Amino acid sequence: MPKTWNLQSGHISIPKEKEEILKEIWETSKTRACFDVLAWRENQLVFFEAKRKGKDSLTSGQLKFIKGALDYGISPESLVIVEWEEAVLSDFQYPEDKKFFIDLLANGDENQFNKKYKDCFDFREPKIKRKEFNLIRNKVFKQLVSNYGKKCQLKIHPNCSKINKFDIDHFIPLSTNELNKKLRNLKPASGHKVSTQSFGSNNIKNLLIACSRCNAYKKHRIISARDPSKH
Repeated sequence: MPKTWNLQSGHISIPKEKEEILKEIWETSKTRACFDVLAWRENQLVFFEAKRKGKDSLTSGQLKFIKGALDYGISPESLVIVEWEEAVLSDFQYPEDKKFFIDLLANGDENQFNKKYKDCFDFREPKIKRKEFNLIRNKVFKQLVSNYGKKCQLKIHPNCSKINKFDIDHFIPLSTNELNKKLRNLKPASGHKVSTQSFGSNNIKNLLIACSRCNAYKKHRIISARDPSKH
């Protein structure tokens, strides 16, 4: 749905004869469940139900509703179940963003960028990525410590490692509004921050050990390329 649209809810009455059909289906099926949408044209009725692919399934009440509708005489073709899935960007939304990262990380060499840094990007919803990250955080931290030792790989704060507390940081942040501000000069709306974009992945190539000072200092900033093996 375009971001400029707004959802509004309201009560819409259906014709009396269509309401009576619905009530009879409920009576037959012994349930008050229904599909998401009831559409009609003259005497033709169609019920629509939307389910997220791999996530949602028909409820027991909806299964009873289907049986009741068929028993009433509604044709199977008039009971429509639509599966949907979230569209995921497979590449950068804006060409200037891609150029920014190619220049920053690979000195303008797109082949080098694709070879070394492509796995650091994941354009899915940040909330999904954070949930997945929380499941692997401890395992990945142990792996990074095993590979590089328990030391900060960021080293961007003057007081780096003075507090002996370490965590995992995303080299390319999961989400940031930095490019919307830098490249597109977007300004925050009243009472809001500039909108963020989804960038970083949970791939181990994009994960670094960071001391608490450096981690807090970096936040959602985009920093220059670093070779973790050298730190």
